[in-house]
Amino acid sequence: NGGFIATDPSDASLFIAYCDADTDIYTIDFYQLPLEKFEAGGDGSAENPYIITSVGDLEQIANEPEAHYILGCDIDLADYSGTWRPIPTFAGSLDGQNHAIKNLYINSTADYCGLFGYLDAESKVRNIVFIEPTIEMTKQNYYTGIVAGMTMKSTFDNIHIFNPLIIGNNNTNTIGGMIGEACYYTSISRCSVNDIIIDAADATYIGGIAGDTRTATTIMGCYVGDTHKNISQIVGLSDIGGVVGMTGSDCEV
Repeated sequence: NGGFIATDPSDASLFIAYCDADTDIYTIDFYQLPLEKFEAGGDGSAENPYIITSVGDLEQIANEPEAHYILGCDIDLADYSGTWRPIPTFAGSLDGQNHAIKNLYINSTADYCGLFGYLDAESKVRNIVFIEPTIEMTKQNYYTGIVAGMTMKSTFDNIHIFNPLIIGNNNTNTIGGMIGEACYYTSISRCSVNDIIIDAADATYIGGIAGDTRTATTIMGCYVGDTHKNISQIVGLSDIGGVVGMTGSDCEV
């Protein structure tokens, strides 16, 4: 049960009353109003970005995809209930401040599959470490990457991925360790993918950084390799590269 208590408009609280089914202990929690959208603060502007400190905060990006965000701490999805739902589109910025997103797990029917599905023009993602992310692809996934399925005129800088696992043999997919397909002046710099395993025997266009790059996309100062000898493996049908599976016109690697 729940409701509101207010002795006057400046002193209002939300109360939530609940019973634990295992112990029969009854608890009432009180929350001062108004509630903050992000507990750690921020207003979503470039000057004062929202501060993400929980998995719930990370999910809220989908509700305001043009805002600006930073990570205030490492985010561990190990206890997250179920699979991560890719944030459909994003046109803002996310600065990880060198914090980590750990144990990301995705098993989705989205066309564009990753932490983000599709990154729109002028979006920016930087200074983030991903530790042990996993994507189990489905037939509906056309573009798959740990960070994003597809990008358009986006900027990536200082992103490092450790022990990514991307598997699924039933689809003809474009797969990248970071990005499925990077399009139209997307810039990727100072990034690395380490100890990657991609097992997708029927897929075409597979790369350690990007499966496919198009129209003046650049990849500069990036690395794909092993921190442990002979760990990395990329299995696919055709157009497979350590960094990029296929490059389009005016692209630079």
